[in-house]
Amino acid sequence: MSRGRPQKQVSEEDMKDALLKFRFLKDAASYLELSYPTFLKEKERLGFGSTMEAITPRDPSLELLEYNSIDQFIDACRETDKYCKESIGYEEVQIDINERCIIVPWGDWHIGNEQTRHTQLALDARYIKEHSNIYVVLMGDYTDNFRKHSPGSGVYEQIIPIPEQKQRVEWIVRYLHDKILGIVIGCHDKWMFDADAFDFAQYLANKCKGYWMGFNGVFNLKVGKAEYRLYVSHKFQRWSSDNNVHGIKNSFRNLEDFDIGFGAHRHLPALEQAWIRKRWFTGVRCSSYKRTDHFINHKELPKSPYYLPCIILDADKKNVEAFKDLRTAVNFL
Repeated sequence: MSRGRPQKQVSEEDMKDALLKFRFLKDAASYLELSYPTFLKEKERLGFGSTMEAITPRDPSLELLEYNSIDQFIDACRETDKYCKESIGYEEVQIDINERCIIVPWGDWHIGNEQTRHTQLALDARYIKEHSNIYVVLMGDYTDNFRKHSPGSGVYEQIIPIPEQKQRVEWIVRYLHDKILGIVIGCHDKWMFDADAFDFAQYLANKCKGYWMGFNGVFNLKVGKAEYRLYVSHKFQRWSSDNNVHGIKNSFRNLEDFDIGFGAHRHLPALEQAWIRKRWFTGVRCSSYKRTDHFINHKELPKSPYYLPCIILDADKKNVEAFKDLRTAVNFL
């Protein structure tokens, strides 16, 4: 015998009619006389959720591969020279998304530190999974590993061994495998590579649909009819303590070939939209789940606040809307 309130269901025709009539999903839910959570579940059940329609083909030279024979391995070795570059990871990728969507820069998890908001990270992973039309770019510093001479000797603040930290990070990536556009290397990920020559970010990218972007890269996003260029990097130079988007703005002034910039590293979430050189620019730095640590206390820096800044990309015309927190943005889909 079933318990609780009966689950209201709608037909495919009614759902399609509501989505065509209304720009915002909240309005479509009201039209169908459904609560918003029920509406999202029905939308997914009927196959009307957002999808990545086209993506850049995988480049075998940037992937971890398993070879079936020594001859196959020898052929791959012979082809290596033509793939050698000064940079690592995909420099640019093309991803098509069929409808209006939210893009979240998500990083600085620092899983394993005693000051990390582990429960909040888990709740956010579930929230992103359960809501359609949300995609993330992973911005680096997933574990809280340190080298012997790292700032603050943070190794003494670890409450989870590094192998288990990696397991938890990988689980999140597998759980959100179809929500991840790409994965960027952060400072802690580079320290990990320096220690054992294993690129954990590249490994993670092989567990999801997203791309291994190395230290930085560009996403060419086609959302419906609109096209956007998104530049992502964990760390930006020439940052300002008064404005954490300052370094991203400087990159925009120098490059002038992207519309949106995502950054991380400073543990202070921030966003800004500005009219620069006759173009609109949107810059976003992601939050951190790590409140503070010995190094931050020593430098008398502020504790990291928590919220998830993000953007909504329109599908009918080129328009970027910036929001301080993901949960607010969802109301405007």
